Amino acid sequence: MNHRNLNVLVNRHFTYSYGQPTDPIDDLISAVDDLLKMDCADEALNLLRSTEHASDPRLTNARGVCQMRLGLIDAAVATYRTLVLEPVGSFLAVRNSLHDAYKTNLATALMLKGNVPHGEQVLEEIRNKNYPMIDKLRSVVAVWRRELSPWENIEHQLGFTTFRPVSLPFKPGELV
Repeated sequence: MNHRNLNVLVNRHFTYSYGQPTDPIDDLISAVDDLLKMDCADEALNLLRSTEHASDPRLTNARGVCQMRLGLIDAAVATYRTLVLEPVGSFLAVRNSLHDAYKTNLATALMLKGNVPHGEQVLEEIRNKNYPMIDKLRSVVAVWRRELSPWENIEHQLGFTTFRPVSLPFKPGELV
């Protein structure tokens, strides 16, 4: 995609609807979503880097989605850890006040990194057990378990972390 097409796409989202100003962050998320649908995660990530609202959780989430789609899993895990986890005493806990998509995105990034047990722990801490992505990720973990070698299975049952990434049948990350 060339810069002219990107500018047209972005400008389409940064417009006024019915004379009312739209939320610039919602417009940016919409532009990122369009770029992701066109498999242009690198351009979406560059668009996010150019914003002045970098600390908004919606944009942080979008940045993590782009990183996962680009295969930058370590960066995505770091992005989501700062967004989703908060210190509680000497531990880290999931921020309950955040949208469940942010939490499942952290779980997804951890699982793609190969840290399935910690991804499962994040899923367990989500209060809304009916959130659709939870079932999708649990299905992915079930397939992952079936694909473990006998030795990896024993290690996993003994509580050792088997660092083996999951394979997703869908594109990682949700925008909200």
